[in-house]
Amino acid sequence: MSRNNSKSKKNKGDKQVKKVKAGTYTFARGKICFIGKGIAVGSEQAGDRPAIIVSSDEQNRSSREVEVVFLTTKKKNLMPTHVPVDSAPDPSIALCEQIQTVDKWRIKEYLGTATWEEMEKIDQALAISLGLPGAKNGQLSDGVKPGEFRRGQVHHIIDGSTGTKKPVVIVSNNVGNLFSTIVEVVPLSRLEDKDLPSEAAVSLSGKDYTALCGKIQTMDKERLIEYIGTMSGKEMEEISQAMAVGLGLAAEKRSSAPAGKLVQTGSRLAGIPEKECKMPA
Repeated sequence: MSRNNSKSKKNKGDKQVKKVKAGTYTFARGKICFIGKGIAVGSEQAGDRPAIIVSSDEQNRSSREVEVVFLTTKKKNLMPTHVPVDSAPDPSIALCEQIQTVDKWRIKEYLGTATWEEMEKIDQALAISLGLPGAKNGQLSDGVKPGEFRRGQVHHIIDGSTGTKKPVVIVSNNVGNLFSTIVEVVPLSRLEDKDLPSEAAVSLSGKDYTALCGKIQTMDKERLIEYIGTMSGKEMEEISQAMAVGLGLAAEKRSSAPAGKLVQTGSRLAGIPEKECKMPA
């Protein structure tokens, strides 16, 4: 969708379009916004198009960044990670296999809000995209072949701002990893972080890291320059839980929650009680 197309809807009256001013805008989950253009490589989405905020409201309040999925008006072969969205200025498809973390300053306009039903479908698509518990159609059980990218692998990328190597862990589901030219990743940090619910403490080759699960990025496989190891199943469970919290798909982990389950939260919409349940299949 071009920016001109989104602007052409301003005079129709049936869609709310508002310029975003610093300090006056609430970055809430489910809001549809116009995202300014950023830097992209290969098949990555650069922005300059509408997107839906999918990070949790708690994270949106405390962070200078939000996680989004971009919208497209192009005709697509519908996949389990594609969700039709009619609440946008034009009928669109949410590309939930390409979660991106963007700085709030890139949000230029408010275009509307997704419906409850649309967000329910987006929740399911996000769970599939990230291979979260219960998302059965996001898994492959055969062994890893040389050169293949699989969920849980840790690779080095080159940090564009410093030119140094930075470790990331692949979190996208293995069906997408096998057939797509892009993967979703979570950065790993050696620094002492804020111990947020959207972070997970992990280790690799005797070194301790913090998985910054509230900063999911979609990137072209060409950017993964060096394989350095694979996370354990237990650590990937912790990362899955932290991603679900960061995306508003689950509440903070509770000790009473049964193994293999996430604690889903209704906090993204007022009046919906919290309940324990499996992630949608």
